[in-house]
Amino acid sequence: MCDVRAMSSCQTPRLALWLLPLGWAGCVTTTNFQSPDQRLTDLSAYTLPAWEMRTGLGLVGTTIDTVGASIPFEVGFPGGVQLGTNVAHDIGAVPNLKLKWNALDVPYFGLGLQAGVMWSNPSLMYYLPPDIQDDYGDVDVILIPAKLSASFPILSWFDVHFDIGYQHSEIVGGVETEVDGGGSLAYREVFLEPRVGFYPWGKCALVLGAYVPVWAKANVSLSGETEIEPGVYAGATARGFQKVDVRGLYTLYLQAEMRWSATHFRVGVVQFVRFADKRFDYPLPTLDLYWRF
Repeated sequence: MCDVRAMSSCQTPRLALWLLPLGWAGCVTTTNFQSPDQRLTDLSAYTLPAWEMRTGLGLVGTTIDTVGASIPFEVGFPGGVQLGTNVAHDIGAVPNLKLKWNALDVPYFGLGLQAGVMWSNPSLMYYLPPDIQDDYGDVDVILIPAKLSASFPILSWFDVHFDIGYQHSEIVGGVETEVDGGGSLAYREVFLEPRVGFYPWGKCALVLGAYVPVWAKANVSLSGETEIEPGVYAGATARGFQKVDVRGLYTLYLQAEMRWSATHFRVGVVQFVRFADKRFDYPLPTLDLYWRF
């Protein structure tokens, strides 16, 4: 049975008030969000137990791993190792793979290491016009994210998580037009991702988090040549480094999760979500429905 008196006395942040009715629904099952078999593995340093799988469907997302549509498929292995991919990005011609290791799991502290790779090529993007696929077929887009995650389960109803991450993205290749050209565009970013988790009733999780880039740098290298007359070519090469101002380019999100046996339902709101070089200045709803089995 749910303890209604405990709910009434719970001081919930004003931004989360619209999520409270969903929290009542979470009371239909007993949940311990800090136990090894029920922790929020995608929002902490922890991984799935050995041979457990996680899959589902997400919309909007909060970071590059989940932005747009996501269909996570993750499998836990012995030794705290987890391997996963976003099937929605795979279907969208962006093959990706993510490896996570829960290196340390002791009372009141967990440490995790995570690295991944995303790759794409216009020739694989079946939704692009054929002429674009042909002209840009030698261009590769590569994204390599890495994170160090720390989790601190301080109280039975409260924990803190802190990630330090690095993201390397690069566009490299040549374009066949009237002027043959090639080069690369590299972007490096260091970011912080703090999160706090509240479990006010023991059966509902509220997570407040932020994605905060703290340093970024771009490296541009371009070259090209053209035949000005038979056997005579003219070309040029340019290189440059540029520090990128990322002050104020943070993302905020608030999510609530409820569970019914193997079914997990998470709903929330994200503010200033980034998508490629775009940033939405208005809040967007996020939705995740997934299963662990």
